[in-house]
Amino acid sequence: MIEVSTQSRIITTAVFIVYLLFLVGIGIYANRAMKASKEGFAVKFFAGNRDMGPIVVGLMMGATMCSAGTFVSGPGLGYKQGLIWVTVVLSSAFMNFYVLGTAGKKIGIMSRRIGAVSYTHLLRSRYNNNKFIGLVVPVLTIVFFSAYIVSQFIGGARLMEAMTGMSYFLSLFLFAVVVLIYTVFGGMKGVSLTIVLQGFLMTLSCFLLMGGVLGRINTEIGGLEAAFKMLAEVEPSIISPNTYSIPMTLSFFVMYGIVTVGWPHTVQGAITYKDTKSLHGAIISGIIVVAIWQGVMTMMGPFARILNPELAVADHATQYLSLTTLNPFFSGIIMAGAASAIQSTIAGMLIIVSSNIVKELYIEYINPKSNDKKQQKITVISTIILIAVIFLFSLNPPDFLQLLITFALGGLGATFYASMFFGLYWKRANEYGAIASLIGGFVYYFISSIVIKSLAFGMQPIVMSSLVSTILLVAVSLATPKTPKNVIQLWFGKVENKIY
Repeated sequence: MIEVSTQSRIITTAVFIVYLLFLVGIGIYANRAMKASKEGFAVKFFAGNRDMGPIVVGLMMGATMCSAGTFVSGPGLGYKQGLIWVTVVLSSAFMNFYVLGTAGKKIGIMSRRIGAVSYTHLLRSRYNNNKFIGLVVPVLTIVFFSAYIVSQFIGGARLMEAMTGMSYFLSLFLFAVVVLIYTVFGGMKGVSLTIVLQGFLMTLSCFLLMGGVLGRINTEIGGLEAAFKMLAEVEPSIISPNTYSIPMTLSFFVMYGIVTVGWPHTVQGAITYKDTKSLHGAIISGIIVVAIWQGVMTMMGPFARILNPELAVADHATQYLSLTTLNPFFSGIIMAGAASAIQSTIAGMLIIVSSNIVKELYIEYINPKSNDKKQQKITVISTIILIAVIFLFSLNPPDFLQLLITFALGGLGATFYASMFFGLYWKRANEYGAIASLIGGFVYYFISSIVIKSLAFGMQPIVMSSLVSTILLVAVSLATPKTPKNVIQLWFGKVENKIY
């Protein structure tokens, strides 16, 4: 536990509680706004009426990337592994440009044309409404997202534990309850409203923490140059560019850049934007905020190593710096900002998971004639059960949270990247190729991550898994019958509903 005065913890905790209560209020307000909309429940809850502006979409996509991995475990890895982690993680700053710039407009047009509110619906439609694809995509999405949400719950609980002095169990419970309330009440509308507040707090937190840390380094050590010289003498590996091999370093750029179009939570932003102007604005706003969040927060790890080379838990780097460089009120804001990063990610992913459970599994396979009231009931029940299960899995956290985050993100990219990207732009891609790609990418990723790690060839498993997935999609598609003409006409025919 980080040693600070009781008074400081009380003030920090009070600021954070005010923030949590504000989130609950936003959820209630969003629920009323959602009820007033004339759209069906699925469009209101899962797609936010498709009227998100550039700032909201940019923040939403950025927040899905910048979560516990950025504000909690990212600094932890920076603390342990040094500046190389800061370098590789900044590749994620271009995610909005890659996803929205290469695929966003096509996804937006098609989601409106076919009435899609989920990633699964898009893939199922593109691949001839294949039943296997319609089943395996939501199942694998739920598996990987559940692992990712577990990592976020753990990060949130560790944050509250270190900064408030509460037990890990109580911190985890309170964190889960607040997220449940504003997600279930507000749906995607509630998530979008909270993201504006959370994005502001995340940005403010970065600048506050950076100012406090640089001030302390300047006062105690004599500036950054002196600090890094000292670090180079004591821990030269922290500033070495050779911590990772070149292939490993480049593989992070593949995972946080190229394959992000295969992440369901980033594609969701392309489903919700209002018009083309909003799309372009979201690209710019997303690049700016992600660069700030990732660049500043991951740098906190090496800074914490300079100021305290003996932290018991590396993932407490952010909390340590906040509590020892800022006054309690600002520490509360840092805590709210870090929690914002985590909660915004969890909420967005819960929306996607519940949309897969309700829209893609329940309606498609169990009760196709269900009405809005029934869909809403199933959504609430499934979300509560999901959070309860994730809560149980979060009770025994791993030492390095970023490892769990990396596994989940890599699995999503390896499994879905090829089928989504080639499905958008290659007419010859068919359902047989997509099935081979989904299964092959998932199996190879699982084996190279856990069973035979040498199959990753010294890189992140995402690289070889995505290559295998792509080769299977192309080869099997070319060797099997073409996609029916009605599907090609729907996806590649004349655009009748342009987005202006």
